[in-house]
Amino acid sequence: MNKTNELKYLKQRLADLQQYLNREIEMIMNDVKRLEDIEFENPEKLDSAEGMKDAVSTWDHLPDVLTPTDIQQILRIGRNQTYDLIKSGQINYVKAGRKLLIPKSSFVNWLDGKETAR
Repeated sequence: MNKTNELKYLKQRLADLQQYLNREIEMIMNDVKRLEDIEFENPEKLDSAEGMKDAVSTWDHLPDVLTPTDIQQILRIGRNQTYDLIKSGQINYVKAGRKLLIPKSSFVNWLDGKETAR
């Protein structure tokens, strides 16, 4: 890899990481707000399992369309494993030019075991 390509690659990795961290921060801020709202409205509900279930929705912070990099970071798997999973048809995806785009609903359904291969 020449220096120009390496620099491009590193800049892209940095941009992806910034995007991921911004999503994580947003998710945490939303969860804190939900918990504060529940506590303000009904303090005893916060201590119940039902209150916690209502307060924290695991996938709300994700964008409607995911990239392979998003999937890789969420599942904490390698790049090759991510592409193998996507190309296997276990997760529905759309190809836009050279990009693979994964609808959030398809990914979440796959995680929940609700969606099968194409």
